Amino acid sequence: MVFYGLIGMVLFIFFAVSSVISINTSSGQIKVSDSRFTLFIFVVVITIFVGYRGLTGSDTITYQYFYHSNYYPIGMEAGYIFLSRTFSNLGFSFEFFEMLIAIFTYVPLALVL
Repeated sequence: MVFYGLIGMVLFIFFAVSSVISINTSSGQIKVSDSRFTLFIFVVVITIFVGYRGLTGSDTITYQYFYHSNYYPIGMEAGYIFLSRTFSNLGFSFEFFEMLIAIFTYVPLALVL
């Protein structure tokens, strides 16, 4: 499980850097790219990668239990509880909810970059 997270972090850093920096190997020049399309592709790839991660990680099964039972511990983030309860009560799957959280995480990040 930790290995999967490490691969995800390495891919995230690689795509983030490669989406904004290009290196000309013949002249050795490093150029910052202004390509929004490359950044868009990066965001789509990383969102799908993270959104369809399945039950990886040490706490994902716990979050899945919270999602299906609508029981949440005291002190859990209010925004997460609201979104989780809303989508669970509407009948959406936990996998859909994971993808939604990935979208809410990476799309705003891309807009800032």
